[in-house]
Amino acid sequence: MSNNNCNYDNNSHRNSAEQHDPMSPNLLFIRFSSLGDVLLTTGIIKAAHEALPHATISVITKSEYYHIYDACPFVDNIYTIPNGVRFTSYRRLLRHIRDNITFHYIIDLHSNTRSHMLGICFRSARLKKYKKNSFARRLYAKTKIKLPSIGKHVVQKYYACLYTTLKPLHNSIPEGKLPHPKQVSLEYLAPHIHSVGKLSKEVLKEVSKFSDQSRPSVVLAPFASKHTKHIQNYTHIMRSLAADYNVVLVGVSHDYSPLDMTLYAPNNTTTIVDLVGRLEIPDLLQIISTANVVVSADSGITHAASALQIPLVTLFCGTDTLLGFAPSYGIYEILEINTLSCRPCSIHGRSKCKLGDFPCSTGITPAMVMETVSHVIQYKYRAHMPS
Repeated sequence: MSNNNCNYDNNSHRNSAEQHDPMSPNLLFIRFSSLGDVLLTTGIIKAAHEALPHATISVITKSEYYHIYDACPFVDNIYTIPNGVRFTSYRRLLRHIRDNITFHYIIDLHSNTRSHMLGICFRSARLKKYKKNSFARRLYAKTKIKLPSIGKHVVQKYYACLYTTLKPLHNSIPEGKLPHPKQVSLEYLAPHIHSVGKLSKEVLKEVSKFSDQSRPSVVLAPFASKHTKHIQNYTHIMRSLAADYNVVLVGVSHDYSPLDMTLYAPNNTTTIVDLVGRLEIPDLLQIISTANVVVSADSGITHAASALQIPLVTLFCGTDTLLGFAPSYGIYEILEINTLSCRPCSIHGRSKCKLGDFPCSTGITPAMVMETVSHVIQYKYRAHMPS
């Protein structure tokens, strides 16, 4: 069903009861963007489903992230809005949703002006917004002063919002199905999506070019939303990886220019495939799901690997793990330079490095990456499994 520039997709095989059953409520989760943040909500949605298995769970997100929630087995309805949608079109979408379903609980995991509008539109619903702790994070990035919320993972904040929203149902939910936030591990809240099927013909044709299909594969994702989060020396890392692995280069970068991969592969063999800027989310998820290991900057691809339970090496350059977006479970390693006083330079990274040479990134050498990749592939890793 479509509504002008806004779309509604209904994956539900259950009809909402006209009379509200407390144990079968209609829940709406809000997270518009971006890739990593959207992925991290899937573990919270799973927790909601386990607490209320008869609830109807809906989400609202940007259209480009439809496939993330489509791959989440606990989501019944997906409402999408395109990038750059005008206020009037967004208001029209809200009216369309309101006319088709009555929500009882709204869990706002975006917490911005646009998501706040839902509270006006659905006055009868119980709505709670997750606490970003923006002041504490900015203070930490600027002064390195650590307030109590610093180091708390974003999924813990998401879950606290869910727990508070469902407070009227606490006495009805079976014991242990909606644990107190202090009793919940990061593993319990880990992102959760299913594999998304087969590669498109175009992408399958590219990955079939590898000279030796039997070699282990590494997905290398060196780009992020800001330059200080990029893996600046990724071509050197790529050359080292290509000596032992088939490398698939992925991600999006506005200033990326295609490279002559024969300069980086040994003996003119095809050991690197460049798919930068060429993958839609379904193909990206499928490429990640077939990798032996993912090497990523601090970006959404890190959380995609976690959600698909693929061994992972994440390089934290301009940001750091205390900002709340580090990998939280499974087979993974984190590489970062902890001796730099300028880290983190901001909570989301910057477009330019104040020092000019990105020491937080270039200090992580290809040898360090190669050794760590070898460890995670061989399952000789430092376990990060919260108890």
